[in-house]
Amino acid sequence: MTKRRTCRACGEPLAKRLGPGRRARYCSTACRRAVEYARRRWDARLRRAAALERTAARARERGPGFNPVRALLLRWEAARLRRAAGKRP
Repeated sequence: MTKRRTCRACGEPLAKRLGPGRRARYCSTACRRAVEYARRRWDARLRRAAALERTAARARERGPGFNPVRALLLRWEAARLRRAAGKRP
């Protein structure tokens, strides 16, 4: 029994390829580009979340000028971005 290969982006069946080379992962350039775009967005969200967490940590280290509400908001925003990026393409 052979497993039918499908496009990773849209789920359409992939055409059989004859000859050497890698197996196709996507049915079209548009599907490949859509996955690349989603991955870039995911990576950008995680970078932004990491930057917010670093900012919150620096705010705690500053001492007298520490604003706990701002640090809490930064951590909350970082967590929101991580949840939004939860499903990696």
